[in-house]
Amino acid sequence: MALLRTISGRVRSFRALENAVKHHGERIAAILDERFNSILPDNLKVNFFFLMLAVIEILRSTCDTLTGREHVLVAERGNDTKMRNERDDDANALRSEMQGFRDVFEKNYQPADVEEFGFPPLLGRTPLDLLRQGDHLVQILGQPDVSVPESKFGAELPVPDLVAKVKNLADKLRASLAGAERERKMAEVAQVEKNRAQDHWDVLFLWGARIVSGLFVWAGETELAERIVPSTRRPGRTEDVAREETEGESESDGTAAGEDNAGETGAPDATADPAP
Repeated sequence: MALLRTISGRVRSFRALENAVKHHGERIAAILDERFNSILPDNLKVNFFFLMLAVIEILRSTCDTLTGREHVLVAERGNDTKMRNERDDDANALRSEMQGFRDVFEKNYQPADVEEFGFPPLLGRTPLDLLRQGDHLVQILGQPDVSVPESKFGAELPVPDLVAKVKNLADKLRASLAGAERERKMAEVAQVEKNRAQDHWDVLFLWGARIVSGLFVWAGETELAERIVPSTRRPGRTEDVAREETEGESESDGTAAGEDNAGETGAPDATADPAP
């Protein structure tokens, strides 16, 4: 499932950091061990490699939570669209039935005021307005003692059957309206949960990446550390990933697109093994 650009960029930032530890962690830890553990008492010696692995695992768990929240949000938005389309289809079916009912009723009975029998002067533009009009029509023409004018053509319309059809379509629209509203609220909740997970990630990644990059600096690998240091311009991202994506956006659009509404882009892969 495709992720939004803000999330995919953060995932690539994590993978860049993970790859740095995977390919250089033991070498960096050996340098740190020789430089610093040699001057520390036994009870204070640090396993630098395990420290880096612990940071990676904490970030991995947080990243998994973030991507999980994003998948839920994408799915809920998809369900929201599906339910809205179903609602609109049901509204169109009710609108067509009510319009046809009015036309044949007016032509057959030619009442002085067709609105007296529950037909609206104009059909509602929104599904909710249309539903109210359908309920009103059923309430008026669905009465057992309703009296219609004399037919101009000597043939009575099957009014109860036509009313029943309007009622069934109105009930179907009522259900799809409720479903669309429910999905809308679920999508809103999913958005809030995703935002919280993203904020949590940005804080943890900032400090996790700084810990790892700081260890690289201690080992004298300043250039490598700079590639995984968190961006001050884009929280939760490495400078390397942010720079690559900005260049990719400039080449394709000339401007930086809004991240939360954009799809996956062909930005260069920031997960490649950083140069030593």
